[in-house]
Amino acid sequence: MTITKKKVVISVSLILSILVIAVIVIAVLIHMGFGKPPSNREQTDVSISTDTIVDRIISELGYSGISRVSSDNIAKYYDIDKKLISEATVYISDSADSCFEVSCFKLNDEADYSKVEYKIKNHINSQSANLQRLNPKESKMLEDTKIEYCSPYVLVVVSDNNGSAINSFRNLITGKVSS
Repeated sequence: MTITKKKVVISVSLILSILVIAVIVIAVLIHMGFGKPPSNREQTDVSISTDTIVDRIISELGYSGISRVSSDNIAKYYDIDKKLISEATVYISDSADSCFEVSCFKLNDEADYSKVEYKIKNHINSQSANLQRLNPKESKMLEDTKIEYCSPYVLVVVSDNNGSAINSFRNLITGKVSS
């Protein structure tokens, strides 16, 4: 076999090996549910409004110094297509140098979770760039943003006690807390 033929055989073998590895990786990602919303393990009460969810979290955790974003401004704040969500409630800090936020969105269709999550992450990233210069502590809190999904609700929490807010959210929509 000539050197040229050996190079061709090696090149083809390498390309085939790469293709086989790529197919295996894609199969594993599909099997793991890549691109699908996180699965719900518990039944949720879909009759609860996003207002009730956010108001309960704010009340239980004693948040203060925050204001509700008007329904007309939510689309500007998050740039989420109104066709994707049936309800939205957003509360943010009254202070310009604070990134505190509790928001809840109710999806029209579970299949749209990845689109809504993408818009949320874009919003958080844009805020992070601005806040890093102003207030490093708040910037760290923004990096620890929690996005919790429990069909059909998506909760966004930027606070110093995200875990408590997530627990309150899950308990409320799964009926573990009386209304």
